[in-house]
Amino acid sequence: MMAEDTGRLLNKIEKWDNNDQLNFLVREFSLQILHERIVLSAKGFFTINLDLLGSLAAATLSYLVILIQFQSTENIHV
Repeated sequence: MMAEDTGRLLNKIEKWDNNDQLNFLVREFSLQILHERIVLSAKGFFTINLDLLGSLAAATLSYLVILIQFQSTENIHV
């Protein structure tokens, strides 16, 4: 998962010698990314994930095919 890779990468970043607060924040953020699952939702109605994006692409393609078929039948009858 991409979030886990980001957390691991943040842990490998060279630490700044003179900024303890920044080092602490980077460490805390990397741990949070590693341990918490990131979930995107549309106001709690449904989860936005790759399955939804695939379904949207399939539906859009289906509608486009239907529209193209209707357009081609109109050209034949004119």
